[in-house]
Amino acid sequence: MNYLSRMSRPNNDIRDALTSAGFFQWELAAELGLSDGALSRRLRTELTASEKETCFKAVERMKEQRERRAENREA
Repeated sequence: MNYLSRMSRPNNDIRDALTSAGFFQWELAAELGLSDGALSRRLRTELTASEKETCFKAVERMKEQRERRAENREA
C-alpha cells in the first residue's frame, strides 16, 4: 500500500493513535472486548464520533495500564 492510499483510509486517526502509543489493533480489540477481525471490519468504514471516543479512551486506558505495570516492576 502506498503512502497516499494509506492517508485516505477510514479511521486513520485511530490507527495513528495506536501506532504512536506502540500498540497493535488486536490489543485495542481485546480492550474493547472484540475479536481482532471484528475490529478490523469496523475500521474499514468511518466510525461515529462516539465510537471513536470509545477507542481513544481505550487507548488511554491501555497506556495507563502499561505505565502501572512498569511502575510495579520497578518497585
